[in-house]
Amino acid sequence: MPNPSSRPKYAKSSSVDVSESKNEIEKNLLRYGATQFVYGWETDRAQVGFEIDGRQVRILLLLPPREEFATVNAGARGVVRRSEAETDSVWQQAVRSRWRALSFIVKAKLVAVEAGITTIEREFLSDLVLPTGQTVGEWLAPQLDDIYEKHEYPMLMAGLGEAKPLPPRRPK
Repeated sequence: MPNPSSRPKYAKSSSVDVSESKNEIEKNLLRYGATQFVYGWETDRAQVGFEIDGRQVRILLLLPPREEFATVNAGARGVVRRSEAETDSVWQQAVRSRWRALSFIVKAKLVAVEAGITTIEREFLSDLVLPTGQTVGEWLAPQLDDIYEKHEYPMLMAGLGEAKPLPPRRPK
């Protein structure tokens, strides 16, 4: 797992409470026509679920492990252990930042759908819930791994040739 200091800095100093970000998500979903909303959490993850345009959507929000924030690189002094209170404060800031970003991305997607730029299916494709209870992303990920492992992809237009090898995978 990357060091917390190497994480993206978006909303890194957000003072907006997690409950306020959740409320904003719910309000925006209602505003844009959602008919259901639910959220829940456990130690290392949270999720929001909703139904909109007859589609069920479940978005998983991975929360950073609290222990990632227990130490800090203090330069010449090396790695220094934070107090429990400081660790908790820094961790809660990271959690607030994640919820803030989620609130903004959900709103941005809904605004784009309303503007006719895109559709619910396109914007939330990976998070659409299938009849099996899996999301499209959960169902598709192993298949994508298989495609990349074999270095083949399906034809773009059926009947127009053979499957072609994929270009080399770029390092992350």
